Amino acid sequence: MEYLGIDIGSTNVKATFLADGRERFTEIIAHEGDIPRALLSIIQKHCAKDIIKAVCTGNTGRKQLKITQVILPESIEAALEVIGERPDAVVSLGGETIVVYKMLDGHIAATLTGDKCAAGTGEFLCQQLARMDMDLDVLNSIPYETRVHTLSSRCSVFMKTDCTHKLNKREATKEEIVVSLTNVMAGKVVEFLTRARVTNGRVLLIGGVTRNPFIQYFLNKLLPDIDFFVPKHAHYFEALGAAHLVKRQGARLTPNNQIFQEIGVKFERYDSLAQSENMVNQISTTHGRIIAGREYVLGIDGGSTTTKAVLVDIANCRICASWYGKTHGDPVKALCKVLIEIRKQVRKQISDSDIKISLAATTGSSREILGVFVETMAVYNEIIAHTVGTTNFYSKIDTIFEIGGQDAKYVYLSNGVPIDYAMNEACSAGTGSFLEESAKSDLNIYSAADIGPIAMKSEKPLKFGGHCSAFINSDIRTAIQQGAKKEDIVAGLVITVHEQALAEAVPAVCPADLVAQQQHGVRILVLHAVGDGGRRLVTGIQAAPVAEFVGPRDDQLADGIVRVIPINQAQVVVVGPERVTLLDGPECFAFLRR
Repeated sequence: MEYLGIDIGSTNVKATFLADGRERFTEIIAHEGDIPRALLSIIQKHCAKDIIKAVCTGNTGRKQLKITQVILPESIEAALEVIGERPDAVVSLGGETIVVYKMLDGHIAATLTGDKCAAGTGEFLCQQLARMDMDLDVLNSIPYETRVHTLSSRCSVFMKTDCTHKLNKREATKEEIVVSLTNVMAGKVVEFLTRARVTNGRVLLIGGVTRNPFIQYFLNKLLPDIDFFVPKHAHYFEALGAAHLVKRQGARLTPNNQIFQEIGVKFERYDSLAQSENMVNQISTTHGRIIAGREYVLGIDGGSTTTKAVLVDIANCRICASWYGKTHGDPVKALCKVLIEIRKQVRKQISDSDIKISLAATTGSSREILGVFVETMAVYNEIIAHTVGTTNFYSKIDTIFEIGGQDAKYVYLSNGVPIDYAMNEACSAGTGSFLEESAKSDLNIYSAADIGPIAMKSEKPLKFGGHCSAFINSDIRTAIQQGAKKEDIVAGLVITVHEQALAEAVPAVCPADLVAQQQHGVRILVLHAVGDGGRRLVTGIQAAPVAEFVGPRDDQLADGIVRVIPINQAQVVVVGPERVTLLDGPECFAFLRR
């Protein structure tokens, strides 16, 4: 008889197989929001279901299975018995949570877990590694003597801001940031152990985070009186325990289509985004062409998460070449990539002929260092860039609402001059990076351009609570475990991001009657009645942006225009009494017609 132990985690499905009492193999698969698919792929690959008995453990996701179930503490006790260990405490370092189990005579006597904050969890570390174009394997090649920087540890999103700024200003290397993040994670574990009054003895570390060798290294330094150790089964410890419980509690697997059940989605719902789709009108734009001997201006936007550039013909102000790419924590390297791509586009159009680039200008969070790199004095902050660019296209603009990768801004203009502004206070819940990273890590959506079309399929978007991005992430995973549809989760995430951005960046008294926004590479148009209790009037989602910026002709503007609002990296929005007009263009073109 073969035994199967299953652990349904916040991000992975883990399965351990036993044959004749011995571990045959273990498989770990990211469920990416679809637990039945992930588990079925394991069962169909490895199991002859008529001779398999199983036990399942884990979080809420296990309730989707009609399989004998045990709670996590029970599976941990069973695994401890298997490996013959009796530690004073067990620390589980998972994708979403940190849990301390205080032990007494081989049994769990007390459990201490934190709130929903993502700071110090495995998923947060993985997101930051992805931002820097790195993976967990790189940790094995970093020396232990690497410099450790002080990062904000009270909130994961504040910490994310610290990392971004240090990288963009070249105050730290990627390797130093990774090690510093691990140091913060170790500090969180110390905090939990202190609260559990575990100050000495032997502590066992389990969970996927234990693949990071710096965790144990920093814990040994911070708590030298405790003997920390990581068993070889650490990253699938609960699945191992569940497998060994099968003999006492397990039952045979039923046919594949009978092992899953609906547990019901417990979230409130919004109306469909598609109801507002007819209010959005996308105006097509036209690129210019590179002409040999012409004079051009190079505009560069070094953002917190992406780097953009455009080459503009001075004679007609048309964009003739453009590029949009990830910063990956190295703004200079990202700029080099951008310039190479711009050069390729130029050479494709005019071969080896010459053009004259008479000016380069920079904006964005890394504008100073990029300004030095391209040897220009034309360095502008984003507020000036937005203001000058948008007023060039429509002089009556009085409200700018911009959402970037790491922040959200509101700017109020009077006669084309910015006189007031506000921005989010380091929280990423209303920013583009949060939207993109949440879709990627939890829902297997790897392109930001796919977020909009998926959300538009939703008939009843989920309503997520909380004002912290880490809490919203927890709600997303709960919805996944309850069996919610991907499109309903994505649409709910889009609406939540827009509401958080407005709450964080727009003052309580906002001069604009209507607010529109673009979200980090995905067009998300939101009309928001700020003066009406924040009631959401209409939300529409469009396809990915193109690197163009074209102004409206006077005869295109409907009577009774309320506001013209610039949209970061993609659009200018003209809001009329009955419809909205989108005009494409990247932020980095904002200052080029000054």
